Amino acid sequence: MFRHDSEHLIQIYKVAVEEYRFEVTLGWDRMKYYLVLNSAIVSIGTGLLQLQVAWFFFILVAGVFAIGLAASFVGLRAIGKAHEYYRRAVFKKTLIEDVLGLGAKLKGYPHYNATLAIGTTEGQTSRYDILHDTDNWLGRPLRRTSVVYSVALMLKFMAAVNIVGIAMAVWLSVDRFGRTLYIPWP
Repeated sequence: MFRHDSEHLIQIYKVAVEEYRFEVTLGWDRMKYYLVLNSAIVSIGTGLLQLQVAWFFFILVAGVFAIGLAASFVGLRAIGKAHEYYRRAVFKKTLIEDVLGLGAKLKGYPHYNATLAIGTTEGQTSRYDILHDTDNWLGRPLRRTSVVYSVALMLKFMAAVNIVGIAMAVWLSVDRFGRTLYIPWP
């Protein structure tokens, strides 16, 4: 049975805040990993395109860029999933804050956000939406002003660069194959 005393709720709130911190850290670590991985793959692929080698080598280079393209898409999915977990942690934290009365505006302070609730991001200050329009709040698209949106945009750009890298590698392969193929003309 659930104990509804404030001491027990404070313990649950501490766990919710730790979960929130964990989700922020995990999400940021994933974003960094996929940005670094994609940057490395693009750098390696671009360097390999500079080599003057046989045509079949460029098929392997196209494979390097294909791995980069796949990593971009996996990174986008991982970021989306991490943000979903983050929002669920924010919802739970906000719910507990509401039950504890931490979300109530403090008397004597004019700012609309003068509460004891944790509201470090713009999204967390949308307490009414979080608590009363939860499904829409959880499922809303990323704001264009958020860091997560910017990182997702960078991964989309890297996916495009990988597509161009694949096209260049295939083109160089076909070009080199055409140069090495000797067809005697009657």
